[in-house]
Amino acid sequence: MFIYFAFAILFFIECYKSLYPVEFQEMFDNILIILKPKLLTFSYNLIYYYSYLQIQFIRLKTKLMPYIRFICTSIEQYLKMDKIINSPDFPVPKCKFELYEKGIQQTNVLLPKETINALKDELEWNNLYDLVIWSDNNADYENKIHYYCFDLPFSFDYQLSNIKFMSVDLTYNNQVYAVDLKTDNYNHYIVNNKLNSRFFQYYLQNILNVTVASDNFDYTVNILDHNVNFVELTPNCELIIKENDYEIIHLHNNNNNNNNLDISVPVDNAVPDKETKREGNHKESDGFDSDEYITLEKPESSL
Repeated sequence: MFIYFAFAILFFIECYKSLYPVEFQEMFDNILIILKPKLLTFSYNLIYYYSYLQIQFIRLKTKLMPYIRFICTSIEQYLKMDKIINSPDFPVPKCKFELYEKGIQQTNVLLPKETINALKDELEWNNLYDLVIWSDNNADYENKIHYYCFDLPFSFDYQLSNIKFMSVDLTYNNQVYAVDLKTDNYNHYIVNNKLNSRFFQYYLQNILNVTVASDNFDYTVNILDHNVNFVELTPNCELIIKENDYEIIHLHNNNNNNNNLDISVPVDNAVPDKETKREGNHKESDGFDSDEYITLEKPESSL
C-alpha cells in the first residue's frame, strides 16, 4: 500500500512539473530556502552530539576498565580453580623444528624451550636428517634458522642479517622460479644461514610444491645482490649469509647424499676455494702469491 502511495505522489509531481514548469521551479526554490538553514542546523547538531557522546564513552571506558579487568581476572581464576578450563598460568614458549631429508619434510617437532636441552637421547637428528630448520615466531613472521649440525646444549641465540637481495632466481629443469627469502610469513636472512643444494631442495618442494630429483639435483641460481652485483650459484657452491654481506664458498666435490651435517665447515666437508665474497668486494687471485718467490740458478761457467 505504501509503495502505491509513493508512486502516486511521484506521478503527481512529474505531471505538475510538466504542466506548470515555472510554478514548480518557484515552489522548489521556496522549499529550498526554507529547508536549507534547517538542514545545516541539523547537520551541525548531529556532529556535535556525536562528538560529545564519543568523549563521554571514552571517559566512561577509562573509569570502568580497572573494574572490568578485575572481574575478568576473577572469573578466570575461578574457572582454573574448579578446573573448568585447563590453561597454564605461565604458558611455556614452544619451539618448532622442521626436519628435512633431501628436501622432503619428515616431521615437525614442537618442544618447550625449557626442556629441549634435557632431551639429548631423543634429539638424534644429525644422522637422520640433512637439514633442520628452527622456526622462531617473531610475532609478525617466523625467523627460519638453518642447522646442518644440531648440537646440544642448544642455543636460542641468533642474529638477523641486514642485507636483502634484489632478486633470487632458481633455474631447474629449464624452468625459472623466484625465491623469496623474506615474506610476510617468514625470514631466511639470518646470520650463518646457508643457501645450498639442501636449502633449494627444501624451498622447491615445500614452498613452491615442485618435485625434485633427489639423486641428481642440478640447478643454477642467479642472484642480484644488495650491491647490484650479479652472483651465480651451482650445486658446487654455497652462499653464507653474514650480518652486512655474504660469503660464497666453492666446493671441489659436492655430495648431496651425505647426511653428516656441519655448520662450521662448507657443506659435505669439501675443501673450499680461495674465492670468497666479503663486504661487497670480489677478491680474486691474480696468479701470484706474495709468499712465493722465483729462484734463478746461476749458470755454471764453461771456463
